[in-house]
Amino acid sequence: MRGVERLNRNFENQVPARYQAVVIRPRYVAVLSLLFTVVFFIEYTPLFRRVHIPFDLEEFHYPLFDYAFQAVHQGRFPQWDPTIYSGLSFAGNTQAALFYPPTWLMFACAWGRARLSYQSVQDLALAHVWLAFLLCYLWLNRQRSLHALASALGAGVFAFSGYMLLQLQHFGLIAGYAWMPLGFSAIDAADPSRRVGQAIRLPNVAGESPAPPSQPSQ
Repeated sequence: MRGVERLNRNFENQVPARYQAVVIRPRYVAVLSLLFTVVFFIEYTPLFRRVHIPFDLEEFHYPLFDYAFQAVHQGRFPQWDPTIYSGLSFAGNTQAALFYPPTWLMFACAWGRARLSYQSVQDLALAHVWLAFLLCYLWLNRQRSLHALASALGAGVFAFSGYMLLQLQHFGLIAGYAWMPLGFSAIDAADPSRRVGQAIRLPNVAGESPAPPSQPSQ
């Protein structure tokens, strides 16, 4: 903690005084970071689609999402998956992310279609990059009290890291990664007061995201 505060003071010493008092409202950060994310992944979006996320997101996660979507669309809850391993529980498969709230938000946005498009799954995956940036910025700026520019740079490194971009094909990993700043915030909130209550937020955050996937059988 002291090291972070020292780095922040050194950073502020390098920033002109007229910029040190600048306060950027979170909603502006949310909008600007969303626009930057769209531009960064412009070739993956419907605006200028030329490429797509390959491998496991397309071949493993998308069929799970589409099966769940079609089942719900037909008025039934997808409890059982008869297509692999002689059948297994679909609702109990954490990689299906059936109880993950953003999954249902994706379903709601695509409700007028007979099937879920792969573009919808890609958009959900890329939205987690934006979410990772926003949550990390809020953690650094509010919890760590870093300068707005330092928070933005730190959040950019976190959200657009090589790890995140490499793991875009693994939905469970990027979903868990995106919510990690809330866990960091809970640890910071619990540490100064030595209270356990704030730390309860950490397992709650872990419960919001689907479990990291194992590699599917080839």
